[in-house]
Amino acid sequence: MPRIIVDLSLASRLALTICYIAMLFQGYCLMLLVMTFNYPILIMLCGGLSVGHFIFNIVGLPLMPLQYK
Repeated sequence: MPRIIVDLSLASRLALTICYIAMLFQGYCLMLLVMTFNYPILIMLCGGLSVGHFIFNIVGLPLMPLQYK
């Protein structure tokens, strides 16, 4: 698969960095919830992640345009 190289502005790079930090923070918070070994919370987390995964697979992502050299 070819790589698409995009020149991003500083504002775009900062926005992507903030999104990345938010995803890391969310991941660590979910990990801490799982580590409480509270099974109802674990079941709700697994159910919510599964439903979210299912919904976003139905919606799908746009295809990247192919760039030929």
